[in-house]
Amino acid sequence: KLAWTAQDYADGYQICNSNNRVVATTSKNSYTVKGLTSCTTYKFKVRSYVENADGSVSYGNFSTAVSAKTRLNTPTLKAKSTSKGKVTLTWTKVAKATGYEIYYSTKKDGIYTRLKTISKSSSRKYVDSGLASGEKYYYTIRAYRTSNGVKTYSNYNTIKSVKVK
Repeated sequence: KLAWTAQDYADGYQICNSNNRVVATTSKNSYTVKGLTSCTTYKFKVRSYVENADGSVSYGNFSTAVSAKTRLNTPTLKAKSTSKGKVTLTWTKVAKATGYEIYYSTKKDGIYTRLKTISKSSSRKYVDSGLASGEKYYYTIRAYRTSNGVKTYSNYNTIKSVKVK
């Protein structure tokens, strides 16, 4: 999401990428660029414009280019109890992820504890065992990417609940 200071005189704003390609025009002083690749750095700049009485358009100077890195996509988690005392968790693969962190709680609005870190990005299944039959557990997951020793994360997946067989 890009945001800038509104100009009283402006009829709108033009947003361009680092190649001077117009990404969008808007009458508001913010804009969310969609359809970007996850975990990629992008640069954008903005300029105001005024629509003249003769139908022509006058543009202001571009802002300084700003750069931002998109987050990893969020994995989609499924949780199912297929046998006594066990919950099988599966999730969608996230491009560019190094791994995944799985969290659980015994209360939906409770404190979530990291259950497992899956450091192999191709793994998309984990079985949580030794659970109390008849109890409800809540799970969430997020993807991560490690680059130059720094971890960046996706958003957490929507919490999934499952009653243990």
